[in-house]
Amino acid sequence: VFLTFTLGTIIVGKQIDGTKCTIKTLSEDVDKPTHIDIDLTKVVKPVDSPKWSNYVTGVLALYLDKIKPKQKHAFQLCIGNNVPVGGGLSSSASIEVAMCTFLECLYQQELDKLEKALLCQKAEQTFANVPCGIMDQYVACKGEKDHAVLIDCRTNTSKLIPMKDQDVAILVSNTNVKHELGVGTFGERVQQCEEAAKILGMLTVKCIYIPMSLLQLQYLGKKRLRDVESLDELKKLHGKMPDVSYRRAYHVITEIDRTKKGAEALADNNYELFGKYMLESHKSLKDDYEVSCEELDQFVEILKDIDGVYGTRMTGAGFGM
Repeated sequence: VFLTFTLGTIIVGKQIDGTKCTIKTLSEDVDKPTHIDIDLTKVVKPVDSPKWSNYVTGVLALYLDKIKPKQKHAFQLCIGNNVPVGGGLSSSASIEVAMCTFLECLYQQELDKLEKALLCQKAEQTFANVPCGIMDQYVACKGEKDHAVLIDCRTNTSKLIPMKDQDVAILVSNTNVKHELGVGTFGERVQQCEEAAKILGMLTVKCIYIPMSLLQLQYLGKKRLRDVESLDELKKLHGKMPDVSYRRAYHVITEIDRTKKGAEALADNNYELFGKYMLESHKSLKDDYEVSCEELDQFVEILKDIDGVYGTRMTGAGFGM
């Protein structure tokens, strides 16, 4: 299986004398200014503008807090990124992981891959104010060529699924519709799922970084939506929760099942079945989770009837790509 594009983030930088750092981005799709200065003698905090800088400075602040260097190194760096911003291809995670990799080289102190992914996730949550999950950063840190990654977000463990059939291609199309996750649509979905989980007699935990020991103490014996054994369990409470929360939960429960079955289909090279799950997934994302858009739906309708296309769906958090 091969991807029909090559996108990513490149950071070029060097250590300099003093305590002031300069960071510049070459991207034309971000807010201005396109460069910032940071004084390492001061506490690094989120800023209202430019917003793009929070993805970088968040990683810087958390990395320094983690390794606690005896001496902080000033630097100059430039960011080149051709991943579409707000297009559903994890441009933010790409920048975060690239920044962390630069800092690992600068300080000659590498983090464990999972530790690195969690740090970048926390940076996006606390500095960019996006309630993201771990998937994007996890794949950027632990993904391997010619493999899909099946992630268990509860245990932060994963399984690599080989995808080496050279007769199959993954085509990514850009609708050029932009999303902005920090505005609230993504957070609303999280809240609606939590509401459904509470009504089901369970408790979900927001995607914020909490040490596992505290999680075990605070949520001992309680469940999340992924613990629903069947749709019948949800259907019994259909009239006892808001319809919107019911549909959000319906999507999550069925999507988890599709993901597990999809991984099995990929492992068996059963692309027809995997494509079927992709189409079912998009329908649920459109109707139950309501994160699609007209342009995406038109893409899916056109592509699904083309000979040789196994399946298609939106990717990312929605409202675009």
